[in-house]
Amino acid sequence: MRKIKVTVEKTATGFSAYTDDFPGVISTGRNWDEMKENFSEAFQFHLEGLKEDGEEMPQDYSLEFSLEFSLDVSQFFEYYTIFNVSALAKYLKINPQLLHQYKDGHKSVSEKTSLKILNGVHRFAEELLSSV
Repeated sequence: MRKIKVTVEKTATGFSAYTDDFPGVISTGRNWDEMKENFSEAFQFHLEGLKEDGEEMPQDYSLEFSLEFSLDVSQFFEYYTIFNVSALAKYLKINPQLLHQYKDGHKSVSEKTSLKILNGVHRFAEELLSSV
């Protein structure tokens, strides 16, 4: 089964997603789950379109694939300049050096860790809202 890396970015209205493996396949969503669902549908639609148009799939791709979503942590920190990487890592209980490597693009973040970061930021926001 072919793994397709999908990069997710934070936007003003939610999230956007794209893959370098298939340029032009993009999607958005108001939240993580909606973005994943919308991207999966767009990707499947793209593959079906290739097949209907009689175009060949790239040799190293098959119709069996799994989408691996990962938050572009570097872009996240550009969007939310208020966050200090080391302080956020401590709050999220993530190794600060590892979070810096994600931020600087030296390491790729998994979907599991992406969700841990997003859930931690949501938890932080809820704490802020409850203290007002």
